[in-house]
Order: sequence, then structure tokens, then C-alpha cells
Amino acid sequence: MILLPKIIILNNIIYFFKIYNKILFFLKNNILLLKNKILILEYFPIFTNNLIYKNNKKTNIYDLILIYINRGGNITYHAPGQLIIYFFLNLFYFNNKIKKIKNFIKLIFYNIIKYYNIKEKIIIKNNELYIKKNKNFLYYKFSFFSIKIFNNIIFHGISLNISIYLKPFKWINPCGVKNLLINNLNIYNNKIFIDKIKILLFQN
Repeated sequence: MILLPKIIILNNIIYFFKIYNKILFFLKNNILLLKNKILILEYFPIFTNNLIYKNNKKTNIYDLILIYINRGGNITYHAPGQLIIYFFLNLFYFNNKIKKIKNFIKLIFYNIIKYYNIKEKIIIKNNELYIKKNKNFLYYKFSFFSIKIFNNIIFHGISLNISIYLKPFKWINPCGVKNLLINNLNIYNNKIFIDKIKILLFQN
């Protein structure tokens, strides 16, 4: 039986370090061990990458900070207009099956797509979602998915591009992929607003 998660929504734009350091503290001290939580927020502009790439010693991209953290995946970009959804889910409540947690997370994507009646074709590749842009056959990525396990707790989660400024994605190879096409979800429905998405997530 899944313990329904407590959902925490932060409405102000947050500095990355303010949240990340708290997450590490909670995980190391098992504070999250018995409860499932979902944290929803937006970050000030920042690039993040996996710790395994720290040897390149690069700490800035143009005038924005690049930091290396303990997570899966490769380099990406965060900024206002991109919804960050952190999951802190105890594997015990999912019978220790990662697949159940991945399906639980994917359901959030589909709830949003269904609510806004987005008709474009969607594909799932490497647990991330791509959507076809109108009038062409190209697929644009609008979500990023990364999980990590510590003390039997799944942490990290997904980000959704709703209305983020996209140019900084062109300065990097997002997720380590060259020429990856990135877009915002609101190009498929101009009534999609990030504050509304936060409420929908809370309802679902």
C-alpha cells in the first residue's frame, strides 16, 4: 500500500543551494525515511551536472553558474518557467520496485497532457517525454527525469519546461545529447501557466 505523499509547493523563486543543502541533510539523517513527500518549486537560473564530470573544472557558462551535484544524468539548465518536482519516496511503500515509482512519476505527465487536451503525439524515451511540434516530424523534449537512491529513499525527480527562456539550452548539450531539441509545453496550449500547473499537480 502506497502512503500518499505530502505535497509542498514553494511559490517564490528559489536559489538552488538553499534547497539542495537541506535535501542532503534530510537524507543523511533519515528525516525522510518514514514519509513520502513531493516538493514543487522553480529555481533562479543555474546549470547543474553530475559529480562524475567535475574533473572538467568548468564553473561558469557565460555569466551563469555551473555546479556539480550527486545525481544521475548529465548537464542541464534550470530557471523560472521550468517546474521542478522533487520526489522523496520510500521504496518500502512501493514494494522496493523502481518500476512502480517510475510509473507513478509518469502519471503526472499524462495528467497534465490530458487536462489540457494536447493532441500532439508523445513518445517516451529513456523515461523522459518528447512531444511532436505542429507541422513537422521533429520531437521536442520538454521534460527531464532523474532519480537517485539513498538510504532506501528515491530522491530527485522531474522538471517540466512550461515557459522557460530556452536560449541557454543551446549553450550546452542537454543530458549529454548534441543537437537535442528543447521546447516549452505552453506552445501547445497558450492557456498553460506554471502557477496553474502547480495546482493541478496538487489535485492529482
